[in-house]
Amino acid sequence: MRARRGAHTIVELMVAGFLLGVVLTVSGRLAWLASRSKSTSEAQNNTFRFASIALERVQREALHTQELYGPNPFPTGAPVEVVAANRLVLHSRSGSSPSGHAVIAYYRDPVKEELVRMTFADSYNPLIAASQVVLDPPRAVAKGVTSFTVYQIDGADRSTSENLSISLVVRNREAKRALALPLTTEVRLAR
Repeated sequence: MRARRGAHTIVELMVAGFLLGVVLTVSGRLAWLASRSKSTSEAQNNTFRFASIALERVQREALHTQELYGPNPFPTGAPVEVVAANRLVLHSRSGSSPSGHAVIAYYRDPVKEELVRMTFADSYNPLIAASQVVLDPPRAVAKGVTSFTVYQIDGADRSTSENLSISLVVRNREAKRALALPLTTEVRLAR
């Protein structure tokens, strides 16, 4: 018997080409899904990180609060959504202000889903619109904020001091399957 040489029929080549195409298509699709998942995860992590930094800043400024101006009336015991018309306004110590004090406002822009911070002049009075002079224009400190709530915890529930509960819920708008991540903190007011 003679040994057959390595020649292949056209049918064998077509089957091998088809199998190679299937393997390359499946592996390419898996690589694309892995890349997309990685970028979505990174975007969600960045959104969460910037929101947690912003929440820490709100917490730090609320810790040094001398007076709370709003939301008005200030909620006790039940969370209130803080949006542009209903700002969290606090008079706090500030190292960047020449007087050592600043009136700072935070609110959520529902259209852009951003947490916005602005600074008012020291002469701020919630009852007199003319005294509400804006020093630093509104600036977004966190993006993807779907909820910003604040309320004062009833002193009888915790302790004799005033406690403030602040929470954010964030998600990345660009990510299709992004989760809404809640961030919550409590601040004991030292005033």
